[in-house]
Amino acid sequence: MIVAVQMDFLIKRPNGIFAYRRRVPTELRLALGKREIQFSLKTKEQSVAIHRYTDAHMQAEAELS
Repeated sequence: MIVAVQMDFLIKRPNGIFAYRRRVPTELRLALGKREIQFSLKTKEQSVAIHRYTDAHMQAEAELS
């Protein structure tokens, strides 16, 4: 059985390391002082990156709140 999960903000950098990268909405850029939120997931393994994605997403959501 294959389970598909949508992870819009998961990217793989040219060096092979996965990261969480998300654009900050225009109306929040001045308040946050940045255009995007980025976290290195510190792994080249996709299965590990998927496991770490949830924590990174929750951290980004907290910043945007």
